[in-house]
Parts: sequence; structure tokens; C-alpha cells
Amino acid sequence: MNLLTISLILLLIVLIVLVVVFCFLRDSFYNISKTHNELKDLPIFIINLKNRKDRKENMINLLDRLNLKNYKFIVPLSKEDSKKQMKELNFNNISVEQYSLLKTVMKIHLDMLKRNIKEYIIAEDDLELNYNDIDYNYINSRYKKIRNNYDLFFLNFCYSTKQKKSDNLYKIIRCICAGFTIFNISNNKLSNKLLDEYLIYRRPLDHFYNYIMNKNKLNVYGSKIFKQNTKKFGTDITGSQNFNKPW
Repeated sequence: MNLLTISLILLLIVLIVLVVVFCFLRDSFYNISKTHNELKDLPIFIINLKNRKDRKENMINLLDRLNLKNYKFIVPLSKEDSKKQMKELNFNNISVEQYSLLKTVMKIHLDMLKRNIKEYIIAEDDLELNYNDIDYNYINSRYKKIRNNYDLFFLNFCYSTKQKKSDNLYKIIRCICAGFTIFNISNNKLSNKLLDEYLIYRRPLDHFYNYIMNKNKLNVYGSKIFKQNTKKFGTDITGSQNFNKPW
């Protein structure tokens, strides 16, 4: 056996090992949520433009502080692809930015449904805590109170009654109207309902959630854990900067 043959065999072995390691790491992100008891076990998807490294760093620091390690950054659908899809679907009653966010979030829901992931988190990238003394144990305690009986859990402001704010941070409210969609926990019971109708209703993400919530009488809760840091980061994720390539 000559040196070239030995080198090729060794290279092949290394490639096989790398593929196995990659598959393990990829699947472990999702599989961790199949048997879980804690919020930190859930996969977290953070929507973030590639050119907003400041927002990405913000979320890394925030989630590390809260001991939430199981996260991935997702680049939203590009401006060009959003325009193309909107034209093909005659989707002309929302902005390109709103469509990009809606389609990106629906793609996450679809992926979770296909993988049979029971619970998962979708977040925006410009968040901060409502109060500095909030820690992981507090957030996890909120989640455990509702985990056996919910369809959607907003960890941000939402309305408990129409046009009336809930100002009590330490109370989980029954939410009838989403104020924001910046950090929410979903389950795959909700995914089917969302995917069946988002191309029919054709509204921005928060409007669409509210439509589904009221039409299906879902179990939706809210607790004011996070808020958007608009002073530091500006406006919406997809509206604040130019788009990147599709993810």
C-alpha cells in the first residue's frame, strides 16, 4: 500500500468522523426538546439580519445571562425573494418587510411540525428585560405554570382585555390580543392552524396571530418578561436595515 493510498484512506476516515459529528450536533439542537422539563431545553430561533451584528451580540449576551444556550440565528427572507413571492401570490396588502417576517416565522413553524418538535421559541433580536432582577428561574417558573395547557405563550406585553394593558409583571394573564410578537413559546398544535391559514388571511404577523387566537379560541397567555430596546436598536428587524440573502 503506497503513501497516496494511505493518505486517501485517512482523509476518508476524517471526513466520515466529521459528518457523524455534524449530524449529532445538528440533531441535538432539536432532539433536546423531545423530552424536557425546563424552558432551557427548548430550541430558540432568533430572527436576525446578517448585517445587524450589534443585535446578534445583544441576544447572545442576554440569553447567556439567562442560561438559555439552545438557540440559532435565522436570517429572514430576502427583499428580492419576498417581492417575487408576493407578486406570485398576489400578496399585496402588507409591506415587503412584513411579508418577510411572516414567511420566515411560518417556515420555522413548518420545520418544527415536520420534525415533530412539540415546543419551541421564536424571538426577535432587539430585546431587553423589563426589569433587571428577572432571572432564568423566574422565567422558567412562568413557563411551568402553563406548559400543560397552552397553545401560545407571549413573554412580552399583550392585552388581557381589549385596549387595556396589563401592567402587572408578576401575573400570567389570559391574552386575547398580542401587543407584540417579540418572544413567544409555541407548540405544534398551533402550527397546523397557522400554516393552514396564513396565505388566506394575508396580514402582518401580530394581526395574523390575533386572528388565529380568536377564531380558534386558543389558550394564549402572556407575561411581561421582555420588551424591545427601540432606543438602542431602532425599529423592526426587517424594517430597520436592508435585507440579506434568504436563509
